Amino acid sequence: VEDLQGDVTATQSGDTFAAFTGLALQNSDTLATGASSWTSLELGAGQYVLVEENTELQVGNWELTEGKAWFNVNSPLEVTTPNASLSVRGTVFYIAHAGGVTRIAVFDGVVNANGADISNRAAEIDQDGELTLYDLTEDDYRSEYFSERLRDWPGLTGEVSPSPSPSPSPSQGATAPPAAGDIVYTDGATTVTLYSNGNIYIEESDGISGNGPPASGWLPAEYCSRNGDVITGIVDATGLEDPNSGRYYSERMLYSLTISGDTLSYRRSHILNYEGILGEWGDVTVFSVSATLRRSG
Repeated sequence: VEDLQGDVTATQSGDTFAAFTGLALQNSDTLATGASSWTSLELGAGQYVLVEENTELQVGNWELTEGKAWFNVNSPLEVTTPNASLSVRGTVFYIAHAGGVTRIAVFDGVVNANGADISNRAAEIDQDGELTLYDLTEDDYRSEYFSERLRDWPGLTGEVSPSPSPSPSPSQGATAPPAAGDIVYTDGATTVTLYSNGNIYIEESDGISGNGPPASGWLPAEYCSRNGDVITGIVDATGLEDPNSGRYYSERMLYSLTISGDTLSYRRSHILNYEGILGEWGDVTVFSVSATLRRSG
């Protein structure tokens, strides 16, 4: 248990008691939170789970009986509710169960629910087990995940991420040319270079078929996590000025790269929050771009 607030109890070997910071949990232990209460769990290696109010969650096998939990993980795990079974590969998502209905929102990474791929989507599973897919909504992005506690988790700094030195401009491309051990994927308009030191350079010439402006530059290793063939990255920036309107905004960029043989599936999602900071919401704009790239050379 990394932190907690309010009424949080733990059940271990049949004994129920008040949870406390530093409590070591074992597989099949159960946590329960009351009204206006929460707890965060550190799983190690930069992985966390946030248990919201009025929630019952069994750890280890991650069985959510009721309530809502956030996961920020980079290793495979299984999560279940009374009517849903999730297979997770390195991702940021929330899952909620109430009134016999399960809702899931996947912000980054790969999640399969009841046999359906819901990566970068939202899904609702009704009492009969019927699954309906949705696009992520502004309400998903306005949730407590972005506005409160999870902003303080590792990797979500609220600042512009550093770039490896020297940092090229988008028009210059990567200053370090690919060498032995580096891998390049491209479709002619978008190029992603995976350097052997973990840094990634992305070069977009047309904003991916005109869907959103091009975004080129470094994605440093320290802002990425890798689980097998899935790479995820999160970059935050604040105090930016829109050159067209003069309005200030903050931005969160979520990167997802999935390697399958000689193919790389690339997705870049943006959350622009005008005249606010992460946690103080103004006008929110959300968009994503994606491309399928082939290995070069």
